[in-house]
Formats: sequence, C-alpha cells, structure tokens
Amino acid sequence: MRRATKRAAAPPLLALLAVSALLPGARAHGPAAEADRVTYLPGLDQTIADSLDQFAGFVSLAETGDASRKDIFYWFVESESPTRATDPLVLWTNGGPGCSGLLGFLSENGPLFPAEGGVRMDKNPYSWTSAASIIFVEQPLFVGFSISDDLVIGSVSWGWVCGWGEGARGWS
Repeated sequence: MRRATKRAAAPPLLALLAVSALLPGARAHGPAAEADRVTYLPGLDQTIADSLDQFAGFVSLAETGDASRKDIFYWFVESESPTRATDPLVLWTNGGPGCSGLLGFLSENGPLFPAEGGVRMDKNPYSWTSAASIIFVEQPLFVGFSISDDLVIGSVSWGWVCGWGEGARGWS
C-alpha cells in the first residue's frame, strides 16, 4: 500500500465540497488504485471477492517535510450496480476516538459481514454498495489501522480527501 502526500489544509466545509465534486464520473483505475486493490480476504469465497472492486490503504496527513508518520487507513468499495458510473460516492466515518470505520464496513452497510463464528465472510444483501460507492475511513489517527508515530491527533481533512482522490485513483 502506498502513502499519498498531503496537500495544503482547507476548512472542513471545503472538504465536504470536495467530496461532492467527486460524485459521479468515470472510474478509471490507475497505478495507485491497483496497488491498493483487495483481491483476497481469508474466509471469503473467491467468486465474491472477484465480484467486488475494493481497495484498501493509507493516505498520509503528514505535511511536506514532516518526517513523522500520520497515516489514515481507508477501505473503498465501488458500487455494484449497473449504473455505477453515475452512482454517488459516500464517505463513511463511524467517529472516534475508538470507533473504527471498519465497524460500518463489517457490520452495518458494507458489502461483507463475518458469518457466525467468524471463520468466513458472507455477502451482505442489504449493502449500500448496491447503489453507491463507499469510502470507509478509520479516523482519527490511532483508531483501527490508522497509525502515527506522532502524538498529535489528526482527523479526516481536506488533505486526506485530496490525497485519496489523487488522479491515479481515477476520481476527479
């Protein structure tokens, strides 16, 4: 998984506007997206895994020249509908601290859920990905897989939105 670099910070309202600007459009998978593509999950039938376009990785919140690691983890699943090119993009955060964005992915509105006993994964027939593409975000830093070697707490920001959407992922 690669680390994207952070761009200049902007107010939260601009971050929301940026997410709206990412709504429908053509989806081309560039090298950055392919590097983050999820092709296998333990306990998930491979035919289900192959049917999902999903990507997971880190986006750095570190400022240019900042040597510390401040990486927010995301899991992105493209819409499964035939109209995916015009379906909306949803940014899902469960909140924090202490509440992983993967909670939504694995138990609320994601395409998969752990089956009884936790040995295998099953398809969620009520997944929001039947009508939208969703980015599940683990934030702030120190929640879930998001990591930092700096004790400063970060959250999803304009820098994260820009880092995630950098041209190679195909969203503009």
